[in-house]
Amino acid sequence: MILEIISITAFPILLVFVISTYLGATTTPVTGQYPVNIIKVRVLNETGAEQYTFKRGQVFYVEVTIKYTAPTAPAYYYYYYYYYGYYYYGYYGYAPAPAQLSTLTIIRIMDPNNYVFALGASPKTLTKGETYSFALGWRIPMDATVGDYTIKVMVWDTWIIYGGGNPLALPVQVVIHVV
Repeated sequence: MILEIISITAFPILLVFVISTYLGATTTPVTGQYPVNIIKVRVLNETGAEQYTFKRGQVFYVEVTIKYTAPTAPAYYYYYYYYYGYYYYGYYGYAPAPAQLSTLTIIRIMDPNNYVFALGASPKTLTKGETYSFALGWRIPMDATVGDYTIKVMVWDTWIIYGGGNPLALPVQVVIHVV
């Protein structure tokens, strides 16, 4: 009787733990390798020339190039299973890279006071070996704070509010100076 009460009370906690561990572990390769590489991040002026110092009122573009590298060897993932009842076990196995991968490339720009100056994103479904380039642009306001602005480029599977936020590439940062 006591064992049944403990099992009934512990079941929801164990199930939540198993599901959250499953969702967290299956999205993160154990090897630490990411399926997407950020190949290039450049800051451009209005004429398309690379530039990293801007005046207030100027327009700048952040150009990003990513590539779905799709490792040839299967990535290592943890898989967790729960058998209804009293048994719980884990399995460590392989998962081949999918033929297509949905990505969300995010550009976040922080001002010198560490506030978000701008945020932009570009979703794209990539096939193995495919490269994708795009550029987003912003105008620096006339009353913008002078100093260093940090541009961080990240590649996720989707927005966090949609159950994503899992990194698919190592983030890259560049700095521009506003005078």
